[in-house]
Amino acid sequence: MWTTGAKTLVSHPRRSAALGEIEAYWQALRQDGHVPARADVDPRGLQRALSHAFILERMAPGMARVRVSGQSVNQVLGMDMRGMPISSLFTAGARDGFRDILEQVFCGPSMATLRLTSRQGYLRAPLEAEMMMLPLRGSREDVTRILGGLVVNGDIGRDARRFDIKNSFARRLGVPNDPPHEIAQDTQHSHIISLDDTRFKPTKAAHLRVLMSET
Repeated sequence: MWTTGAKTLVSHPRRSAALGEIEAYWQALRQDGHVPARADVDPRGLQRALSHAFILERMAPGMARVRVSGQSVNQVLGMDMRGMPISSLFTAGARDGFRDILEQVFCGPSMATLRLTSRQGYLRAPLEAEMMMLPLRGSREDVTRILGGLVVNGDIGRDARRFDIKNSFARRLGVPNDPPHEIAQDTQHSHIISLDDTRFKPTKAAHLRVLMSET
C-alpha cells in the first residue's frame, strides 16, 4: 500500500501540488504521445504524492476496483480501499454520473478531473475535493487501468465521507504531443468552460463535458 503519513489537511484542491505531480509523472511516461503502461508505473517516481495516489482496474463497463490506494484516499472511508469499487467514494445519487466518467477515461481514452463536495452533517463540516484519473494500458495493451489521485480540502473527521460531483471535464487523448488546453471553472454557473477552445461535446453524465482533440 502506498503511504507516506501525510496529513489529511491539504492545499486548495483545484490545482494541488499532489495532483500536478501525478499528472506530470504520467505525462513523462508517455512514449510518442501514447497511453503509458501500468507496468511502467514506479511508486518511487511519485514520492511526494503517494499518499493521494491510487490505481484502478476495470471490472466491467462503468465499474473499476481499487488495486492500490494511498493513505489519504483510505482516510475518506476510514479503511483500506484495496479491492473495493472506486464508486464507494460517492453518494448513491452521484454514482451513475461517475460511471459515465469512468467509461470516458477507459474508452476515450481520456484524462478526467472531477471537483467533488461532501455535504455538511451533524458535527461534520462540508468538504471539497478534487480527483484526477489518467488512463493506463494493461498487459494486453488495452486501457484497463487508471492512475489517479484524490486531494481533500478540509478535515475528513472520524466518520466515512462520500462525495457528490460538483462538476467535471474530460479531454480525449488524440494527437501525440498535443498539449492540454487550459480549463477554467465558471463557478457562478457551475460548469466547465475552456479559455481557448469551445469544442465541448456534452455526454450522458450530468456533470461531464468532453473537450475533443484535433485529428
